[in-house]
Amino acid sequence: MIYLFNSAYRPKYQENLLATLFLPYGWTNEYRYRCSPQRRNVSEDFTAIVKELQGKEEAVIIFINRFGKDRVGNAAYEYYPIREARFLSCHEDSQQLYVRVQLLDFIFPNDIDYFTQQLIGKLSPRNLPKLTNNNPEEENDGYYAIYAHNIFDDKSKYISGDNAWDNCVATISKTGKLKSSTENQVVFARSKLCEHAREEKVVRPHITNNPWYQVLRRVKRRVNDGEAFYKLTQNRRYDFTINYVYPIQEQDTTVTAKMKIIVSGNISLLSSQELPINSRADRIVSSFTVNEPIEKGVGTLEFTFSPETIASAKMVAPQQRYLSFQIGHSRGYWFALIIYVILFVLGSIFIGTYSAEKGLLNTFTAAKSDWPKIIAAIVQAMAIYGLFRLTGRKLL
Repeated sequence: MIYLFNSAYRPKYQENLLATLFLPYGWTNEYRYRCSPQRRNVSEDFTAIVKELQGKEEAVIIFINRFGKDRVGNAAYEYYPIREARFLSCHEDSQQLYVRVQLLDFIFPNDIDYFTQQLIGKLSPRNLPKLTNNNPEEENDGYYAIYAHNIFDDKSKYISGDNAWDNCVATISKTGKLKSSTENQVVFARSKLCEHAREEKVVRPHITNNPWYQVLRRVKRRVNDGEAFYKLTQNRRYDFTINYVYPIQEQDTTVTAKMKIIVSGNISLLSSQELPINSRADRIVSSFTVNEPIEKGVGTLEFTFSPETIASAKMVAPQQRYLSFQIGHSRGYWFALIIYVILFVLGSIFIGTYSAEKGLLNTFTAAKSDWPKIIAAIVQAMAIYGLFRLTGRKLL
């Protein structure tokens, strides 16, 4: 298993941690670690060790509270598992290690002390991050990406799904950098995409570094390179559902915020562009539809969080994130297209071979032996279809 640690020490770390909690099941996220000679937060052989594990190895994202305490009250790092994942890839660039994973289910221990003992016992020999020089701001504090034995084998010790997310947020929202105030407002959220009014029909993302997409990379236009995207169908409606926790509401119910959704491509919102965040915990739904005709076959949904009643407040949230869509035709469209091509081919053959002297039956009998004409009719039908896709929609 690959253990990836994420603190909330810097604003970017906070945003990435909250994105880990927010992004839908199956989406991808990237984690960055320093690997310079002066500050190395991964072992020198980490990349070589995990190179052959891409797309196969389990991973887990663990939040580190640098400003925590141990069981007897001494200053110490606190560790909270957040989410299971699947390791996809990693590479080094400019003295940084970038690790990309596919996010899976949420996970949280029934007993945090038991989990901490297991983690320290198994990973301390591999340089587990820990309080160093009694300074929670010390950056040379251990390795933040570790390959080691799986300590999550006993599933009875952990909860998963939405319950795990609820327990995790209730716990980490009380830690140092994630505590809410009127001037430092934190929004915890999770999301999923469903077919409209059918919450049980969850839409799952696709990954472009799946081997199938790698084979097609030269002939198939892709939305992203090595990232996640949704396949959507024209003329269908979808619901983007967000469950949030806004802890500042426990202190002051007059403080509110908002979530703004911006769409592009063939996506049209059916609800307000700005969604209110005005209670401690709630669920909001943004509905959208895929337009016709399909011009580019792609679209995006971008979201930002911002304070409302206190405009000067700092908003700690999964900012500057977006979901990508690849838009295709419905099965009914392709069925109709095949029928029309067949009719066009039959009509072309009939026009070229029918005569009153031969009669209808003899005409089709003759056409069967005239196979070049059949091929030419099919090519002609596809050429007309291609010309319409290039110019027809612009003329309509």
